[in-house]
Order: sequence, then structure tokens, then C-alpha cells
Amino acid sequence: MGSMSAMLKPGQKRTKSVLDRCTKWRLEVTCGSRGGKRIRHTKVFHGTKAEAKLALAEMEAYYGRGNYDSQTFAGYCDAYLDRKRATLRGSSLMSLEGRLSVLKYLFGESIKLVAITPEKIDETFLRFQEEGGPSGRIPSPSYVGLIYSALCSVMRDAYRRDAIPRDPI
Repeated sequence: MGSMSAMLKPGQKRTKSVLDRCTKWRLEVTCGSRGGKRIRHTKVFHGTKAEAKLALAEMEAYYGRGNYDSQTFAGYCDAYLDRKRATLRGSSLMSLEGRLSVLKYLFGESIKLVAITPEKIDETFLRFQEEGGPSGRIPSPSYVGLIYSALCSVMRDAYRRDAIPRDPI
């Protein structure tokens, strides 16, 4: 996931003794891709090789996949709704709250955000169309479209905020 390379002076050869004395390191952590390009976080570190390894481990913990695995879908929906409160009117906010509550019901409270895959979305929406939502009634196709649109908005927001490595929609 991460790499570390010595930043040598021009013309300086990469020998063991030179690397042991090096005090300037380039640290790089790759965490997913966006639009076909890798997302890389880099940092120039000044210190010993051992200190650089510790700094790289900290970067990997901060930027690495560990951050992706910790957030639940329900928790992210709540955070998304809190961000939207400032910009939406009362009626639009109530509609969004209702749609997000249906999504939380469909996917469950404990599912991780990264566990939502295209296959999981298809399976969940097929079940929603056949069995209905929280009320137990079979939803109309237009209502299914509104719920899907809300899911698209949440997942696009999660991708743009680097909460997930790729958008499953």
C-alpha cells in the first residue's frame, strides 16, 4: 500500500552506505482510484530510515483502507443528512429524511459503507420491489426511482469525500 524511497542528490549512486546515511525520504501511500487514476498521498520526510518507516506506517493508517472499513452506511446517511440541513428547505429535508430512512431499512443499520457493491444494490432493490419497504406495501416504480436517486446521491458524496474507494453505482 505504501512505499518509501530515498531522495538522493543528482549523480549520487544508490549504495547501501549512502542509503543508510540518507536523511530525506519520499513517502507515498496509494489508496484506491478515481476516474482511472490512482489516488496517491505523498510526503517528504526528514529523518532516519527507521523514523521514515514509522512515518510511513502512520500515513498508511491514516490514508489506508483501515479508514474505509470503519464507517457504516446508516452512520454515513446521518452525516450526509446533517450536511444537507443547512442548504435544503423544510419540505425537501423531510423528503430526504424519509428516503434515507427507507435506505437504512433496506440495507440495515450495521452494513459497512464499503460492503455496498453493485450486486448488493441490485439484490436489495429487487427485494424492495417484490416485498416492499418499511410499510410492507409494494412501492410504485416512480417511488423506487426516488429511493435509488437518494442512494446515488449518498454514494456519490461518499466517493467524493473519500469515504469509499470507488462508487458502486
